[in-house]
Amino acid sequence: MTNKGAILLVVSIFCVLSEALSQVLDSSSYTLTIKDDILGMELRPDEEASRSIYILSKEHQDIAEAAISHTLITQDDILQSGATTLLEVLRFSPDFVVRQSTNGNYVLHLRGSSFADEGVSHRNTVLLMINEIPYYNFMEQSVWWETLPVALQDIKQIEVVRFPHGAWYGPEAAEGIINIVTKLDNGLGLKAQSNTRVGLNNNHAFQGSISFYQGGRFRVNATGYFNRFTRFQQSSYIFSQRNYVSDDSLLFYQINARTTNPTVSKGIRNSGAHFNANYTWSKDAELHLSAGIQNSEAQGIFRRIEEVALSNRLANTNWVSLRARWKPFQTYFSYQAGSQLYSGYENLRWDNNNQWLGRIEYAKEWKKYRLGLGAETLHYEYANSRTDVAPIFPQLGQRYSASISQHLSFFENRLVLTLANRADYYATLGKSLLNNQLSALFVLFPAHKISAAIALSERPPGILDQNPVNVEELIFPFQETLVYEAKYHYQISKDINADLTYFQYQPQEEAEGTHTATRSGFSGKVDWQINRLLLSGNATYMQFRGAGNTPTNPLPELFGSFTGRYSALFDKLQAFLTVNYYSQHLYTSNNASFSIPARFNLSSRLSYQIWDEHSLFISGQNLLNNGKVEYPFSDRTQGIYWLGINLRF
Repeated sequence: MTNKGAILLVVSIFCVLSEALSQVLDSSSYTLTIKDDILGMELRPDEEASRSIYILSKEHQDIAEAAISHTLITQDDILQSGATTLLEVLRFSPDFVVRQSTNGNYVLHLRGSSFADEGVSHRNTVLLMINEIPYYNFMEQSVWWETLPVALQDIKQIEVVRFPHGAWYGPEAAEGIINIVTKLDNGLGLKAQSNTRVGLNNNHAFQGSISFYQGGRFRVNATGYFNRFTRFQQSSYIFSQRNYVSDDSLLFYQINARTTNPTVSKGIRNSGAHFNANYTWSKDAELHLSAGIQNSEAQGIFRRIEEVALSNRLANTNWVSLRARWKPFQTYFSYQAGSQLYSGYENLRWDNNNQWLGRIEYAKEWKKYRLGLGAETLHYEYANSRTDVAPIFPQLGQRYSASISQHLSFFENRLVLTLANRADYYATLGKSLLNNQLSALFVLFPAHKISAAIALSERPPGILDQNPVNVEELIFPFQETLVYEAKYHYQISKDINADLTYFQYQPQEEAEGTHTATRSGFSGKVDWQINRLLLSGNATYMQFRGAGNTPTNPLPELFGSFTGRYSALFDKLQAFLTVNYYSQHLYTSNNASFSIPARFNLSSRLSYQIWDEHSLFISGQNLLNNGKVEYPFSDRTQGIYWLGINLRF
C-alpha cells in the first residue's frame, strides 16, 4: 500500500466517523443540555475490570493494599491501546524497557534485567505464567515471546510483579513475574468475537473466539489467531564488518546464510488456538481446564551464531493445564511439549522438550494471621538438544519444592507484614536453592502509605551459560542477589495518585564468573482522572555499577512513558495516545560496541463503536517513523499503521 493510498484510507475513515457522529448528534433519541453534555460526563467504570491481583500473596488482594511494586493491566487497557503483542502492552508499565529488534519482535528488561551481555535477545529472568502456571523454557532460562499461545483479545488482565518473587513461585521469578489471566467467556449466552486488522507493508493480525455462558456453573471459550509481520529492511548486521550488508550478499560472509538468516518476508509469523473451560460446583469448589497449541517463526539476535546478527528461529508448542479448588486447597497440573530450534543449526535445537508441573497449596486464616503452605514438583527433559551439554546438564530430571508464607496485620490493618520462604531441591545436582522475601505496608494516614520489601533471590543458570569441553569443566554458579525497595504512595485527591519507589539489586559474589553489576534507581508514577480524560505517566532512573564500583550502562539510565485516554459519546468514541522514551546508551561486549540513540516512540489508537458492540479503529506504532535502531545489531524500525474492525455477536 503506497503512502498516498494510506492518506486516502485515513481520510475515508475520518469521513465515515464524521458522518456517524453527525447522525448521533441529530438523533432524537438523545436530548443534550448544558448539565448533561456528553463531553462532560463522568467516565463510566469498566464493570468487568478487576481491581485485585492474585499472584502477590496467592490471595485476591486489592491493588491499593499491596506492599511490593506491581502493575495491573486490564482487558480494556489492552483493547484501547492498539497493541499487537504482549510486550507492546508492557511498555505502559513502570520499570520496563521494551525495545524492538525486528518488526513484531521485542526484547524486555525489568529494572535492568536480561541485558544482552552475550547478545542473546530472548534470555529472560522474568517468569511468564498463564493462570499461575509457568510458560517458560527451564533449560534455557528463557521466554520466546512470539510463542505466547494466547491472543491479546483472550486476556482478562495482566498481573505484573516488578520485584523478585522467587519465594512465591520459584527461582525463575528472581527478577519478577508476568501472569496472564485469560477470559472465560465473551458475555452471557452464545457469543462470538473477532478482531481483524491489516496494515502497511503486508502486516496482518486476525483473532476470533466463540464462547458459551448462561450465568450458571459452566462456561467455555475457544480462540484462534494468526499474525504476520514483515521485516523493516532488506539488510542485516555483519559482525566482522561492523555494518549492515544487503541480504542478497549474506552468502559471501556465511555459507549457510540461506537456511540460517531471514528474508524480507520474515519478521514474525505465528498462529495458535486456545481453549478455556470452567465448572463451579459451589462457592468452595471449582475446576478450570486450559489447553492450546502454537506454531511460530521469528527473527532474533543471537551473537553466538557465527557471523550474521539475525537468526531465524522456529517453535511449536502443545500445552494443557488443570486447576482445581476445594475449600482451602488448590491444586495445579500442567504439561508442555514441543520443539525449539534455530534454522540451520542442528546443535541449537530442543526437540520433544517435555515439562510436567504439579503443585498443591493450602491456606488457613486465624483472625489477623494467614498461613500458606505449598509443595511443587517439576520434571523437564530436552531430547536431541546440545550433545555436549544436555546429557550431563544437572537440571535435567526432577525438582522438588516447598514453600511457606505468613501474613499478619496489626492496628486495624494499618500495619501489614508478609513473609515468604521457598526451597527448591534439584535431585540430579543434589543441591537446594533458597528464596526469601519480607515486605511491610504501613498506612500513615488514609492518603499516605509507605512500604518496604527485601528479598534474597537465588536462581540457577541456563544451558546457554555453559560452554564446556568436558564434564570436569562444568561450572554452575547459582546466582544470588540481595534486593530491596522502599515505596511511598500518596493519594493527592480522589482523582490523583502518585508513587515514588527506590530499589537496589546487589549480586552476591559466591561463584567465579557470576555477573556482579549492582543496579539501583528511582521510579515514579502519577495517575490523574479529569472527567473523561485519564492521564498516566511514569519514569525510572537507574544506574549500573560494575566491578570496582566503575559505572557501566548496558541499558538506558532514564526511561518511562506517558499515556492519555479519552472517551466520549457514551464511550462510543475512544482515543488513546502513548509516548515511550529511553535515553542514549552504549552496548559493549566481546570487543563489539553499538550506540543506541535516545528515542521517543509514539503510538495511538482511535476507535468508534459504529453499531451495537461493533467498532472500527485505526492505530499505529512508532508514528514518528524515525527509523532508528532500538536494539543492538537489529533493524532500523519504521512506523506501522493499522486499519481494523472488532465484531461481537
